[in-house]
Amino acid sequence: MNSKMNTLGLVLMLGVAGVVFAADAVEAPHACKGTATAPGMIPVGTGSTSSATIPDPKDFIPFDVAPAPLPDFYQQPAYPDSARAIGITGRVVVQIFVDKDGLVKRHNIISAQPDNFGFQQEVEKVIYTWKFTPASTEGHPVGAWVQIPVNFNLEPKE
Repeated sequence: MNSKMNTLGLVLMLGVAGVVFAADAVEAPHACKGTATAPGMIPVGTGSTSSATIPDPKDFIPFDVAPAPLPDFYQQPAYPDSARAIGITGRVVVQIFVDKDGLVKRHNIISAQPDNFGFQQEVEKVIYTWKFTPASTEGHPVGAWVQIPVNFNLEPKE
């Protein structure tokens, strides 16, 4: 996987199929045929240090270190068969709450384009299996909301 990345950005590459989460990536790697890619992870706020309390996603409290996905605990969403059959690409932006233990506890779909091809449903099937290092403030783990765009791209036919 080759990509050009801002050297100041935090970038973690996951999987062999081109999935990338990046806090500050200039360019994401090319997607492999029939895979979903997540080119950016955008911090949107933090919450309580208790995983039992999930703050409203609109409440923004800055954190020192954003959650980072753990490479061995990321399941890629499947490419919807109906979209693959007619060559449709898609993009889902999902907002997730990562608790202080690094587990996804809640999600909101921000957008799913195009609609009615199953992209949103495929992302929702796997997001609760994802695990992260938690966000932290002054060295203490805290819960945090982040947005993750997931791109579904097919390689051009040869």
